[in-house]
Amino acid sequence: MPFILAICLAMTNAVNAQEAAMIIETASPEISAPGETFTVNITIINSVNRWGWSCAVSWNPSVVNCTKKELGPFNPSGTTLLGVIKNDVGKIPLLTAGTTEAATVTGDGVVAILTFKATDVGDVNLNVTEAMYINYPDKETFDMDVQQAEIIVVPEFPAALIILWFLIATAAIAILTKRGWSRRFQG
Repeated sequence: MPFILAICLAMTNAVNAQEAAMIIETASPEISAPGETFTVNITIINSVNRWGWSCAVSWNPSVVNCTKKELGPFNPSGTTLLGVIKNDVGKIPLLTAGTTEAATVTGDGVVAILTFKATDVGDVNLNVTEAMYINYPDKETFDMDVQQAEIIVVPEFPAALIILWFLIATAAIAILTKRGWSRRFQG
């Protein structure tokens, strides 16, 4: 019986132990036109006693520019966000946040918000790598898997093109219908 209890306890620990991960989220995977701005949330899940975090961010600079980076709500008190936006190469080589206070946070939440502006049509190729966090007071670092988001800037169809397409389709249906009715009455 003690052997079965030991197996049950070992299985419980394995189920409850979840690895931290970074998730990249956007409200919509499709941006409708160049000139539009959109935000991307960087979320960390399953962190324990998180004191600071870092990652590298890259994107297709011919399709979007990063216009702003800001701290998300799920950070310890006194946290500062650092990172240089390099739109010419489409990178924030090191986006990092940390605090000098002993405060930590545990759980899931948005740690940073990036704002982008679409400059052309195409695949944004947003890629986050080298994600990790550090806990306190142990100061252990934990690498995180990253769940990427696919974002595409697609051209918006002007209303005039939609109306033109509708009129052409309606005319084609009318012609085909008229031909069908004329054949019935001729033969």
